[in-house]
Amino acid sequence: MSSDIQETIKLLNDFFSRNKIDYWLEAGTALGAYRDGEIMPWDHDMDVAIWFHERPSVQTFNDYFAPLGFEVIVQKGFPFIDNIIQLRVNTENPRFMDVDIYLYKEDDEYAYMRWINTPVGMLSGLKQKLLYYLAALYKNNNYGWSLARKVLSEKFCRYIFRKYLKIHIHSSECIYHRFPKIFFKELKEINFYDTNVKIASKTEEYLAYRYGEGWSVKDETFNQTGKWKASQARVKLGMNHLPVPEIDKY
Repeated sequence: MSSDIQETIKLLNDFFSRNKIDYWLEAGTALGAYRDGEIMPWDHDMDVAIWFHERPSVQTFNDYFAPLGFEVIVQKGFPFIDNIIQLRVNTENPRFMDVDIYLYKEDDEYAYMRWINTPVGMLSGLKQKLLYYLAALYKNNNYGWSLARKVLSEKFCRYIFRKYLKIHIHSSECIYHRFPKIFFKELKEINFYDTNVKIASKTEEYLAYRYGEGWSVKDETFNQTGKWKASQARVKLGMNHLPVPEIDKY
């Protein structure tokens, strides 16, 4: 497994270096790198992050990664971009590992990442279903709307989704990942699979904020038992704490 991890790190280093962007290890990848010196055995992908305002264009991602056998998935298939770009290996004999690239936005003294597709609270299940269904209608892919798409004009379908997205964001709450932005403004290099990568300089403070004071002890049940939900970094806020994303601009 280590060869595909090492090759993926080299690939990320090359891509972000070409685009003059600092990226850093995030989430479970940061924890494994600092505590164990390796990806945790149960992790199936790498987690890294960049600042939203520094992200390359989607076309830039596609031009670089698609010829290497990756599928570039923007915002889990929604027609906007807010907090995630995923690189998924779609070859039978992969040389690389899947990657989640988290996009953080600055506001005051914090860095924020929200999940528009996962509302919480009253009627959250209904709101989530409507968001997915109307996005499918907008994109004209078969998600139970094939008949409606034959009857309704493309312009009307797009209008409905744009209107609903605004309503959804202004009437919903979700869980944000919120960190003091000093964690991501001040980075340091560490050696990870014989390659230099960046991580929060205040690494132990960041990991305690992300995973709690027990971060230094391996716990294979951390995700399955829901212990991650107690993270200091997880806060419930109105979705409209950040602006409504622009649709189809990217």
